[in-house]
Amino acid sequence: MKDLLRVRRALSLAQTWRDPVIPPHSLSQESSELFMRMASGDKAAAMRMYDLHSPQLFGLALAMLPQPVEAEKVVLDTFTLAWNETQRFDCTGGAVAAWLTTITRHRTMDRVRARTEHDRVGIHASAVVAKEIGMEGVSKGGSSDNVRALFKEKLA
Repeated sequence: MKDLLRVRRALSLAQTWRDPVIPPHSLSQESSELFMRMASGDKAAAMRMYDLHSPQLFGLALAMLPQPVEAEKVVLDTFTLAWNETQRFDCTGGAVAAWLTTITRHRTMDRVRARTEHDRVGIHASAVVAKEIGMEGVSKGGSSDNVRALFKEKLA
């Protein structure tokens, strides 16, 4: 029940989020341009996309997960998937931010479900899993700069 309330609160926050500095239209336009460059393999565009959207996505994940480290892992998963799956999204038909938010929400909900299952069974093996998938720096309490560096490594 507590997890469900956390998910509802996070979705509510995500729907009402507005960046007071960047008008939504210019953010959407820049995101579309960055996405098209990213789809053609431009790593600098991918890093700019990360810088542009990671704070909002981290906030969404953090609102639903109890640990900032878990939220950072979700953001890394989101951008890695976006980088690897650019051909699956048509930025002319939808907002890039909405696509990234959807990925983040799904990844976060997967973690909430997995954490609930692990808690029920009594398994706490996240460090082992993180090591297996190459995210041990994040599982040790990495900062946002560390997550950004890990994403940059995945682009290579």
